[in-house]
Amino acid sequence: MQTARRYQPDAIIQRLPSTLANQIAAGEVVERPASIVKELVENALDAGASRIEVQIRQGGLEAIRVSDDGYGIRPDELELAVSPHATSKIASLADLENIASLGFRGEALASIGSVARLTIESRVGEAGSGWRLSLNGREAPPELTPAAHPVGTSVSVSELFYNTPARRRFLRTERTEYRYIEDMLKRLALSRFEVGFTLIHNQREIFRLPPATQPAQRARRVERLCGKAFYRQAWALDFAQEGLRLSGWLGGPQAARAQADLQYVYVNGRSVRDKLINHALRQAYQPRLYPGRHPAWVLYLELDPLKLDVNVHPTKHEVRFHEARRIHDFLAHAVNEALERASPAADAAPAPAAGTRAKGDDFYTPAEGNIPASWQIREAAAHGSPIPAGPEAGEPHEAAGDRNIVAALEGGYLVVAEEDGLLLVNGRAVRRAQLAEQLADTAPLPARPLLIPQTLALSADAVQWLEQQEAWLASRGFDLAALSETAVRVRQIPVLAAQTELSAMLPEFIAAARAGEPLAGALARAISDHQTWNAAEQQALVRDALRWQAQAQPARYWTRWDGRMLQGLFAG
Repeated sequence: MQTARRYQPDAIIQRLPSTLANQIAAGEVVERPASIVKELVENALDAGASRIEVQIRQGGLEAIRVSDDGYGIRPDELELAVSPHATSKIASLADLENIASLGFRGEALASIGSVARLTIESRVGEAGSGWRLSLNGREAPPELTPAAHPVGTSVSVSELFYNTPARRRFLRTERTEYRYIEDMLKRLALSRFEVGFTLIHNQREIFRLPPATQPAQRARRVERLCGKAFYRQAWALDFAQEGLRLSGWLGGPQAARAQADLQYVYVNGRSVRDKLINHALRQAYQPRLYPGRHPAWVLYLELDPLKLDVNVHPTKHEVRFHEARRIHDFLAHAVNEALERASPAADAAPAPAAGTRAKGDDFYTPAEGNIPASWQIREAAAHGSPIPAGPEAGEPHEAAGDRNIVAALEGGYLVVAEEDGLLLVNGRAVRRAQLAEQLADTAPLPARPLLIPQTLALSADAVQWLEQQEAWLASRGFDLAALSETAVRVRQIPVLAAQTELSAMLPEFIAAARAGEPLAGALARAISDHQTWNAAEQQALVRDALRWQAQAQPARYWTRWDGRMLQGLFAG
């Protein structure tokens, strides 16, 4: 083991070699493959691209290629483009105070080129052919040669951290690095609806999102990237006040999640993770959430660029507002008012005619008659769902507070006391329906690593079947590995399977799925049959049971006994 370099009294101050200075700068810009993809895609967006394709191999550890149809780079500027602090986006201090582009520091390509093999192919519209620039670290000068290429730019990156092996040891597994890239690209796709995005991993197309210029197309992209479960319970809002505008989608309190993994905020089109913004949004949600639950949102804040400083963080994830208190109060007020208008009391009021706006003219509510004609895609997405979201005639009225759950019976039944009788809620059936909807969604599910991996003994056929389903199980949050022909090790489970007895749940799931039951349904049944619930989760199950109404089986989730019925049970 090498001894760390310490300060030496006789050391002199000297200017660092350019290669060393570039690698230090790269430490701020290039943390992992997802950092490279982010910088390259943002460059493509700034270049006016209408379509962007991202190809990666081995989670970006082996190779990354980002192609666009933007303006391109002139051949006499290609070599300058990989120099430190070279950019076309700002030229003066005044430009720095009024930034409209995503990138502006001129560090990305130089930083990437200092820690990886870099190739840029580009062609501008008026040129007859394209050019290729190859850069193999800072030791050798860049090579510029003619190349066939359509209008636009393609940047290829390979052998990341080949010259800094210590950095490579800090990278995660292929699956983890891939998920970082996928999440980052989703964030960018939600920020620029007018641009088409394609992601290809190991030569397999993960998603292809066409440009979304119409409201219905934008709604479809949100549903595709955030999941049907979020979109069906989300409210669209558009609120403006004195030069500030907040628009997007708010997840209802009933759609709160176990993790804060579906919270997307954009400031003037830039994805940010800002403490002030998060505090304001959480403040609006706080009275409506159970402890440990996290709201979901996709929100866009627009304001004068002169009242915003984006040059405060190396990765540009944070911003500084000149009027921080005003921004905080505006966000908290807008979201709180939206949630108030979408409360159960508001939903119970008669809905206006289809295609009209909700009272106040600033918010759309999820009531069926309140959705404007341009948003009818939402109604189509929910059509045919086995669990309708709205209350039906004859359903007990849901009070604002917690229900009085007096007993939890064997089999998952919950007994709820009311003023005039009892409700018996089929908790397992409700939980099964919740899980089936989440598991059937194509969006990746949040996962929870096990503190101590668990080894399970299974039949040889069961182990072989699990290996065949590895891709689907991984997308649902499981991390399983075969230890032998008759044993598997479980290292990670989806969050929604918490408090589940794995040794009973997994064999039941395998048996049901191999018998022909759909994977999502079989897993939902197995989890619900072997899961325990705390008090807050029991309340959530009761709320959903009262909110849902099965069309063919009215008593599927609950049944009610009033005083007269109870008296009849004991009649002599």
